[in-house]
Amino acid sequence: MEDFNKIQDYLLNKLSAEDQKNFEQKVAENPELASLLELQRFEMETIDQLEEDSLREKAVGLKNNKEQNNTEAITKKLQPVRSKKRNWAMWAAAASVALLIGFFLFQNPFNFDQNLTAYAYDKENPVYSISSIRASGEEAPVFDNQAINILQSRDQTNATVAIKYFSDFTSNNTNESLRAKMNLGHAFLLNKNFEKAIETFNSLLSSNEVSNRDKEEAAFYQALASLELNTTNGIEKLNVIQKAGKRFSPLAKDILEQVNN
Repeated sequence: MEDFNKIQDYLLNKLSAEDQKNFEQKVAENPELASLLELQRFEMETIDQLEEDSLREKAVGLKNNKEQNNTEAITKKLQPVRSKKRNWAMWAAAASVALLIGFFLFQNPFNFDQNLTAYAYDKENPVYSISSIRASGEEAPVFDNQAINILQSRDQTNATVAIKYFSDFTSNNTNESLRAKMNLGHAFLLNKNFEKAIETFNSLLSSNEVSNRDKEEAAFYQALASLELNTTNGIEKLNVIQKAGKRFSPLAKDILEQVNN
């Protein structure tokens, strides 16, 4: 409801310059909110267009009845038309929005960056970065900032850049190599290459060098990739994670509830 009201105020130019700027920034960072904005904009434009058609019809009626000089007759004739058009406008807009929402949420329920996968990253954002301590005692980032920023900002356009970087990354440090592979799995998921994401996360799950905490992360995001490809398989994997009662159990339960609703 808060988003609905904010969108309405934005479309009606009721926000202050600062609030408008903040809202536009929020929309730029939230694909789901951007979709809601477009849907509400469509609804308002549809109603406006149909109202315009109604007024045009009313004007034509007034012109046609001008010679009769009978205001009462014109009012009685046109009032039901206006009412009918207004009701139809509201119905048409609602129906159109319902169809669009149905397309997004049911025809393609696991559309990346609009629904479940994006929701999961919002709730449980992985720590992609890692640092090393130099001889001087200062910490230095291990990975290139650009690659990390692509993952952190969910920059789907440059996902292939992150894939190449983490695919080519080499290190004699086991922890750095494992984190790079984990990041590679996230990059594949960002790129919608779900098969490669599953393969990459599987390699981490089968490794004896991966900590239990990292295996929980790999298992959860592997389940999300499976959910994108195969609803049943992904649901089964999330059920296992939920029942384990560990780090990702609450989020797995949350997503399963959304899938089942």
